[in-house]
Parts: sequence; C-alpha cells; structure tokens
Amino acid sequence: EMQDYVTYMFFRSQFGVAYHFVEESVFQQFAHNVEANYKDVPYHCFPHAVDVLFTVFRLLQLTRAGKWTGEIEQYALLVASLCHDLGHFGRTNQFLVEIKHELALRYNDKSPLENMHRAMLFQLCQHGDTDVFAFATPEQQKEARKIAIAAILHTDNVHHFDMVKDVSAVYEMESGLCDSQAISPEVITQPYHERVLQGKNKMMWLQLFLHFADVSNPLKPFDICMSWAWRVLDEFFDQGDEEKDLGIPVGMLNDRHKVNRPGSQHGFINFLVAPFVAASVRVFPGLQPLHSQMIRNLEAWRNIWIEETKPTAEDIAKKDADVAKLWALDAELLGRGRVA
Repeated sequence: EMQDYVTYMFFRSQFGVAYHFVEESVFQQFAHNVEANYKDVPYHCFPHAVDVLFTVFRLLQLTRAGKWTGEIEQYALLVASLCHDLGHFGRTNQFLVEIKHELALRYNDKSPLENMHRAMLFQLCQHGDTDVFAFATPEQQKEARKIAIAAILHTDNVHHFDMVKDVSAVYEMESGLCDSQAISPEVITQPYHERVLQGKNKMMWLQLFLHFADVSNPLKPFDICMSWAWRVLDEFFDQGDEEKDLGIPVGMLNDRHKVNRPGSQHGFINFLVAPFVAASVRVFPGLQPLHSQMIRNLEAWRNIWIEETKPTAEDIAKKDADVAKLWALDAELLGRGRVA
C-alpha cells in the first residue's frame, strides 16, 4: 500500500513529473529496492521515508512551489526525500564517531550517516533497471544530483541552527515582501518571487523543505505526533542500552530509565523545532497552520506530563510560560495576514 502512495506522488499527483525522467516500471523497481534497503528499526524505517516524502509533497503544495521551481528540482527533491535515510540502522552520527565506526572513518566524522544515504541513492541509479534519472539530460542529471546531495546532507541536525539563522536573515532583508505575502499566500507577487524565492535562496528552500519534513512530527495531528515520538524514543533507548553495554557516554535522551517521555517532547519542540518553524513561517506564510498545530501538540504533551509526573506548581508554570510565549508569537504571525 505504501508503494502505491509513492507511485501516486511521483506519477499522478500535482507534482507527478517522474514520467519525464523515467519509465514507471523502472521507478517502481527503484522504489522496491529503496524499501529493501531501509532497516527494520523503530524510527528510521521505510514508513518514515514515505511520511517525509508526503510531507515534502505537501510543503511544495502549500508554498505554491509549482510556480517557482522547475520539474527537475521538484523531482530531485522528492527522490531525495524518499531516500534521505537509506540504510539507517538506528544509531546517531555521534555514536558512530564515538565507537570509530567504519562510516565515521570513511567520512572523517563528517555526517557519516547522511553521506551513506546519498551515496546509496546514487549507487542504485548506477543500474539501468533502477536509474530514476534515465531520461534526464546530462545537465538535468547534474542538477538533480546537486540538489539531492545538498538536501540529504542538510538533514544532519548539526546544520539545524545555521539554517534557522540563514532563513531568519532572508526574512530580515525582505520582511516587507514576506509580510505582504502573508495577506494572500496563494498569490505569489513578482517582487517576492524574484527577491525571496529565486537566485541563491532557491537551493536553501529545497534543503529547508527536506529538513523541515524530517523534523515535522510535532506539526501533525497529535495521534500521529505521539506515535512517531514513541518510535524515535524507542530507537534512542535501544542506542542507550548499547552505549551502556559498551561503557561509553549515554546520550542525553537515550537512557530509558531516566528520560521522561512527554517532558522530552516539550524540550524538543520548544528549543529545536519551534524557532525553525517560526523562521520558516515568516518567509512562507502558507505554512502558518503548522505553527498553530505545533503549539496544540505542545499543550497536549504538557497535559500528559502533568498526569504522569505530578510536577510542582513552579515546574508547571515554567512550561505554561513557554506555551504562552509561542501562542503570542502565533498571534503575531497570524496578524500579518490581517493587514488591510
């Protein structure tokens, strides 16, 4: 069933442009090989890849990307989305570096997992029966490779805060255009198109969409948000168990006996996800509803945390202050679309 969704997005959806670049039968063989190369781990598995693919697809829709990106850019980003965690075996880059894993040695401790993912993607494309860029011109193949390599690399969280800073810098330079765009997000103005979306910024937006999708679990309906949160924590705990067995430092979120599950989600959303989403919404006003959903999820985690841990009034007040601050920011972001 997931393969049917994948085929639909690539061939029959609004961004279903794959037929320009590959036979459907070749793509389907590629997609099955991709699925086979994902491991049976709690989080970084094929369902996660399909979830990220669909989220990138929705980001392209919500940002009207059909009006400011070309078909090879759309296609390359969607292929990168499906393949962004190829071969992931449920351990972090930090763990691989700590144990001097073969991948860490091969890639000199620099994003070993992401380097593996993008290498595996293009290794699959070396075979005629799974070359998803078979019909692309040499120039298009170069462009697709450039996009996929850059986008997958930027799913490494070491780039996260630099991306927040870079996106915020674009808004600071073009805040007037971005705020005006919020009044009618569905209509892309010419100045916004030229000065915000195009030029050197475009590659950054493609990178942003994949990373945004990769950390988007807190932006989805809470039952989905919770299901993915439990999966990622289970994977962290599996790593923590191995870290204990090896006698190496246990990661901050990896000790199953010390981590408070709902409490950990508050920190993840408030400190990592929220600043990134706010910066993205300032530039892409059509994403604003995701910011509101994120805060509703934060409130839901707060309620579970209170029920499970019976915290002090002071601790509750601290979390409530974080939520209130985000709701105030949400009102500010929403208010941009109400300017006469």
